[in-house]
Amino acid sequence: MLRLKIKLSTTDDIKEFLNETVKIESDVDLIKGSRIIDAKSTIGVMTLDLSDPVEIAIHSENKDLLEPFMKWQVE
Repeated sequence: MLRLKIKLSTTDDIKEFLNETVKIESDVDLIKGSRIIDAKSTIGVMTLDLSDPVEIAIHSENKDLLEPFMKWQVE
């Protein structure tokens, strides 16, 4: 499983994020605290408080899948 901490700051970031996640054949989750939601679900993503960073988890070992999300990466 691949993991990356990201910050989605604007509505455009969220739209672009969702467009990238649906291109991935593997499952993709967003994790915030104890909540895990389907990152391909528009409604699911919108239920999260995105004012703080969240973790994206891609159920794959192909590290190339992280590339589109690197622009939102936070330390």
